[in-house]
Amino acid sequence: AEQDYLDKRMPQVQSALEHMLGTSLAGKYIPKIAIVGSGGGYRAMFCTTGSLVGADRIGLLDAVSYITALSGSTWAVSAWYAT
Repeated sequence: AEQDYLDKRMPQVQSALEHMLGTSLAGKYIPKIAIVGSGGGYRAMFCTTGSLVGADRIGLLDAVSYITALSGSTWAVSAWYAT
């Protein structure tokens, strides 16, 4: 099932990266990008939220294939998914 997900996701990742970089990536290796949030309570929650906002503003979030978190960062990621 994961391979099916990646097969469907990679064209979207390529499009997002091309838009962000302003160049064609046709025929080039397209990376699998992950965001990993660390633990640490409120501090981790705020830092992860800032990272997600920044990634969204530059268009990187559209190119992400995986997001995972631990402890406080899960509060940020779960709220991000919910909205």
